[in-house]
Amino acid sequence: MAFAVLRTEKLKTPGNISSLGGHLERTKETLNADPELKVYNERLIGSGDLQADVQQRINAANCHVRKNAVLAVEHVMTASPEFFDFHKKQNEKGEAQLWGDAERWKHFEKTSLEWLEKRYGKENIVNVTVHKDEQSPHLHAVIVPIDSRGKLNASHWLDGREKMREMQTSFAEVHEAQGLKRGIEGSRATHNEIKQFYSAVKETVQVGKQHRIEVQPIPTNVLGLPSVKPEVHAKTEAERITKEVEKVLEENKALKAKVKSTEFINDRVQGLEKAVRDLNKEVKKEKEQINNLQQTIKDIAEGKVKAQEVIKDLGLDKKQERNRSNGRGMGL
Repeated sequence: MAFAVLRTEKLKTPGNISSLGGHLERTKETLNADPELKVYNERLIGSGDLQADVQQRINAANCHVRKNAVLAVEHVMTASPEFFDFHKKQNEKGEAQLWGDAERWKHFEKTSLEWLEKRYGKENIVNVTVHKDEQSPHLHAVIVPIDSRGKLNASHWLDGREKMREMQTSFAEVHEAQGLKRGIEGSRATHNEIKQFYSAVKETVQVGKQHRIEVQPIPTNVLGLPSVKPEVHAKTEAERITKEVEKVLEENKALKAKVKSTEFINDRVQGLEKAVRDLNKEVKKEKEQINNLQQTIKDIAEGKVKAQEVIKDLGLDKKQERNRSNGRGMGL
């Protein structure tokens, strides 16, 4: 049984939008994308500058942008991978070609766009990009959530469990004619979980790069599809890299000893640096007191304040009184 799949992500900052723009245009590393299939990606709506697309809509609506406002919402729309049966083959020239049910995809694409227009309004859809270089073809649709009053109002469509449930149901309903079903209600699979998985894979690659250890690609079958689960492969690679790093550290014990011998000197240097910083703070404090005193003397000379008021503010009058009292006591 194939399912209609819809994920949403709120974009609250220009940084969020810029990051997504890099993913859409493939200027940002995408670990599970096949470079040979990049030519099959296409942009249906908008430009190559997602930030400009979003800002243009906000400017056109002339709406006020609150500090914590949701600027845009990303929608990822697809179906179970087997539904489209997209896969890579090599032609007679050895060139990579994408095969699959193109007509089924076109129908899904058209129906999804119609659903977006009906739900948010055509003017709010600022960018739609199709990716076919990953395991399943999918649409990235970015909308600016401006309501009928001309206000940025993502909560009108997305806030609350009931609204999210209704959105998933209505999306599945428009694809029922193709034989797609709604996902299981209450499923805990979220877009954030997908992002966390990709993040874990990326960290594995980065560790490998730092120690100049080659990271093995995910094994694939003759169709270019993964023959093992990506998460299993990532875990195995992480374990292998950990062992390689431990080996590197073991071989560098001599270097560790040299480093340890310099720790005492480093501690002394750090101690002296702290003493200098503390002394500079004291000097700065003394300078501030001198400057304040000089300004006070200047104010007295110019008649801006009275000397007696300064003496009283500083508590010097009480000190003088105590000195006089002490003097009388000593004379008795």
